[in-house]
Amino acid sequence: MNIDEKMTLLLAVQESGFKVTEALKPLEVPRSTYYRWKARLKKEGVLGLEDKRPIPKKQ
Repeated sequence: MNIDEKMTLLLAVQESGFKVTEALKPLEVPRSTYYRWKARLKKEGVLGLEDKRPIPKKQ
C-alpha cells in the first residue's frame, strides 16, 4: 500500500464512527498494522507511512 492509500485508510477508519476492529475487518487490515501506521504518522509525519525495508538480523 502506498502513502496515499495508508493515509486514506487511517482517515476513513477514524471518521467512520465504528470501532477500529469493525472498520478494519472488511478492509482485511490487522489492528496492529493500523496502530503502527497511526503511531508512525504521529511521530514522523506523512513520510513515516513510507514502506521501510526490513533490517537483516545479525548472525
